[in-house]
Amino acid sequence: MILADEDHRDAATTWFSRNLNEFTRSNTTARNLPAIDLTLTEEAVTAMEDYAIKQNQTTLSNRVNEIGVSEPLVQRQGRNRIVVELPGEQDTARAKNILGKSANLEYRMESQDGSGELYKFKDSNATAMLSRDIIVTGENVVNANVTYDENGQPSVSVTLDSAGGARMGQNTKNNLKKRMGVLFIEQKAELLGYETVNGTQVPQYRNYETKEIISLATIQGIFSSQFQVTGLDSSEEASELALLLRAGALAAPMTFVEERTVGPSLGAENIQTGLMSVAIGFGLVILFMLGLATREIIINSTKRNPTCTRTRTRN
Repeated sequence: MILADEDHRDAATTWFSRNLNEFTRSNTTARNLPAIDLTLTEEAVTAMEDYAIKQNQTTLSNRVNEIGVSEPLVQRQGRNRIVVELPGEQDTARAKNILGKSANLEYRMESQDGSGELYKFKDSNATAMLSRDIIVTGENVVNANVTYDENGQPSVSVTLDSAGGARMGQNTKNNLKKRMGVLFIEQKAELLGYETVNGTQVPQYRNYETKEIISLATIQGIFSSQFQVTGLDSSEEASELALLLRAGALAAPMTFVEERTVGPSLGAENIQTGLMSVAIGFGLVILFMLGLATREIIINSTKRNPTCTRTRTRN
């Protein structure tokens, strides 16, 4: 942060010390002016990581429940990992796609003065310029279900919360006969290679974000909390988008570090091993109890025998 002079830097330092304790501060110079370098403390970084992991854990639990797996497990492991177990899930590729995808929506008006941002349409080279002002996002969605539009094409019926509905209603009222776009935002990860850490091959990823227009339609009437998302290619895509909107967006991008599939043979082997362990343990308990009973019998038998003494008399 660059300040006008030393007095302003001193005042800024005092304000930061009172209001932003999660930053460490150091005085420096930039462009021949006094400046302050702000760095997050280790405690603040750890707190942000914990929040992101907990939010992602909640989102993953919601997505697993949407998939419909019986008795799933979503558990944190270590500082930055989450273990997900899906018993009985056959389509692992679909499950990974749903669990790892970070998707969101943004509704923006088409730019009228050329000052917006240019975006590409999904699965097309066509482009359109949308306003930088965001009307509502997927964070305002409280429910989403697959439906079909008037042309029989798959779509998603969306219900917004009260705040989002109020903004959408005001926007559609003020922009009748103008076009509003729907941006599909997705966090993706590209595998760059593997790095050896403590003798283990660890995958290295590059996280990046894509924004594509999935719909750009003219506002024909005023609507607020309920409307449809059109422009989807298939029922599967509509179903996946509805699921992601209902379950919520991920707080931070994730990458898959390890995947293991337990087949029926391994499951049967584990069951057999468990039964064998129970049988051996039960047998040892019985032997131990028999040993105690034998010792008790010997002790009791000894107590029943009277003690015999011999006496000699002297004539």
